[in-house]
Amino acid sequence: MMRMLPKKLSTIWLSVFTGMVVLSGCGGDTESATNSPAPSTGIAAKYEESEGPAELARKSAVVVRGSTRTPHEGRIRGESRNDWGAAITVVVPVTIESVEAGELAPLVDDTLYLEMNAPQEEAGREDREVFKKALTDRAGIFYLTRAPEKASRYVLIVDPEAGRPAGQPLYQATSPEGILLENRDGEGVWSVESGLDFPNSSLVDFLPDQVKFPQQEAEVGSGSAIDGTPVE
Repeated sequence: MMRMLPKKLSTIWLSVFTGMVVLSGCGGDTESATNSPAPSTGIAAKYEESEGPAELARKSAVVVRGSTRTPHEGRIRGESRNDWGAAITVVVPVTIESVEAGELAPLVDDTLYLEMNAPQEEAGREDREVFKKALTDRAGIFYLTRAPEKASRYVLIVDPEAGRPAGQPLYQATSPEGILLENRDGEGVWSVESGLDFPNSSLVDFLPDQVKFPQQEAEVGSGSAIDGTPVE
């Protein structure tokens, strides 16, 4: 069991096969729920934790409530798909039910396109497909910013329009706290990129009018499968 870390700069390495994560703060304290080796996205992100949904909403361009559909293969950050250091993303279509805060860029229909990191193909194609399946047909709340059209002057994007209709804007999570999906049994919430599981919460606990995140203990990895369902 692990409690939410105090507000500080944190580093997260996301392991996506069993939902296990390792969280470490800049002060050097590290807690891990990893029980066995598991393939990882291989991507680390530093971020400042928000006090709660209200603060996270202020950092976001838009907050929406909606349902995910089957992910598509997304953009490739690198020289090519065969580039050893390439990061191949997935794009998750989200059918919008309501805009809870902020404003959306103009859309062709009621669908936005969410870019996410995923297990890379060298980690195993099966792991990538399990991750994509876990993201499909889930109710959720999404704290989002526009994804940059270019990665950086040093990183190429091979196929900038991949995973979405031409001209549609692309979004990404404001921080690893920003993608919150309801567990399949309707009980509990899975914070996908942070790896935290809130077994006694519902999506309304993560709406932008909430000052703090749920205070109950959050299970990390060992109590949940990648799709947020309990592990016996």
